[in-house]
Amino acid sequence: MPFPVLAALFTDGATQPGDTTARLAINIATFLTILCWIFLAGFLLSRLTPELRMRFSDFFGMRIFFLLWLIPITAMSFSLFFSEYFGWRPCRLCWYQRGFIYSLAVLMLIYYFKRSHVIRRIGYVLAGLCPIVSIYHVAIEINPSIEGPTCDPNNPCASPWFTSIGFLTTAGMALTASITILVLLYMSRDID
Repeated sequence: MPFPVLAALFTDGATQPGDTTARLAINIATFLTILCWIFLAGFLLSRLTPELRMRFSDFFGMRIFFLLWLIPITAMSFSLFFSEYFGWRPCRLCWYQRGFIYSLAVLMLIYYFKRSHVIRRIGYVLAGLCPIVSIYHVAIEINPSIEGPTCDPNNPCASPWFTSIGFLTTAGMALTASITILVLLYMSRDID
């Protein structure tokens, strides 16, 4: 499969930048988001029976702590790549989401080495607040008329940098990452 074809796998041509590197980065971020959705679906299905729950937890085992760090550090890396390499300015709500995700990247690295219920609870708070902002941001992207006067008119929250698979934006990716982190934190309570 040629590189430009691979780069156009998920991205929506009408809303994407023409740069193949940008399209490829968007596709990788989209693929990782889909993996989180698969994990979340697996988690929900595992709740059907105690045997499925135990098998699901056993499959991830101690990897949960690595994933707890990997997800926010990956989200942080992509957000920095989009803004620093491509020059896409984050809107005000993006900055709030970044604040939660960046804090989680540091906190989950500490949690990886020092398992503590206090750190886990702080993680719950950070990962629990991020979806509130993300849901509001997605709602603004869907219905720009609800955007408040606090958003910068030169960089409105209603204008996503890109749309992938027809509806996914960075706000949706942040929402997925934070919910995945919440589920992983929930699963980690049995281990630490």
